[in-house]
Amino acid sequence: MTALWWSWGISALLIVALGVWAGRAATGQFAGILIDTRGRYSLTRLQISLWTVVVVSLLVGVLVGRATVAGVDPLGFSIPDTLLAALGISLASGLGSITIKAYKNRSRADYVAASPPAAETARPAGDVAVGLGPRLAQLVLVEEGQDADVKVDITKFQNLLFTMFLIGAYVVVTVQAFRGKGPPPAINGPADIATLPDFNATFITLLLISHGAYLIGKLPNRGGQEIAREAVPPDAGRPRYSVSDRVAEHAARRESDCAIARTPAEERLAADSGRLAVEATRVPAPGDAKSGNGAASPDEVHRRLTLLEAEVGQIVEMVNAGPRSAGDETPGVGSGTDGAARSHK
Repeated sequence: MTALWWSWGISALLIVALGVWAGRAATGQFAGILIDTRGRYSLTRLQISLWTVVVVSLLVGVLVGRATVAGVDPLGFSIPDTLLAALGISLASGLGSITIKAYKNRSRADYVAASPPAAETARPAGDVAVGLGPRLAQLVLVEEGQDADVKVDITKFQNLLFTMFLIGAYVVVTVQAFRGKGPPPAINGPADIATLPDFNATFITLLLISHGAYLIGKLPNRGGQEIAREAVPPDAGRPRYSVSDRVAEHAARRESDCAIARTPAEERLAADSGRLAVEATRVPAPGDAKSGNGAASPDEVHRRLTLLEAEVGQIVEMVNAGPRSAGDETPGVGSGTDGAARSHK
């Protein structure tokens, strides 16, 4: 049985280490695997992670333990229906929770609490978003309306307690059974393990009720139109930081990253292209060729667009040619074409 105990413990540690690495790589947090798309710690992710660590590591332990016995099929054991039911309830509850969250993210983004994208990694001291980042207390806190991250959600709290109790109880029952102190037939070695320890059906019912209450508790809307009165400020009922704020910050960061990634030549190209595009279609000054309604005539627009294409082409050639020395100027760019453009104005 020594090989079983060691392989069970080591595999559990490896799974946890892999989860820590994945979460750290994705969010910068050691427990980042528990952070959902809102940037908050998720009870659903915690439950699925705990069941995964316990059951998968146990399967590895029994497999390795049986593999050390000659003439025994390492996979010649079964998983009881009650354990499969517990896993199924946990996964089904997780999928239901994700579905509800996705719907509310789209329909009630202003009233659903979130954490800033940058708060998932280190932020400088004094940053306005400090205090809004993910924290473990969010596992049991309200996640909508003005009470978000302020009050405890009792359905989440009881679901966390029941989950921790059942997972802990199953580990205790398993250890007792593998030490030969469980119900008959007694287990004296890995070869005697024909099935993993069973769950009492009553506890499966308890788990089902707990997850049902947890999902039902997510359905009601908190904050928003139900408190919108003339005497109430427009932001009443909103959390300190919402999904809408998170989406806006994501967009701002993407634009900032794109701007930083541009080279000076690319910045000039973008600026000159925008300027020339505006000049090409603007209404000409008095005395210029006009159409009947006062806008630029088709011939005038065509002439200006032709000049635009010529200058943009020269700028692109300059960018593709690479950096030049300080005294090396490209003839024609910014002079000849601009002069031609000014001569037609």
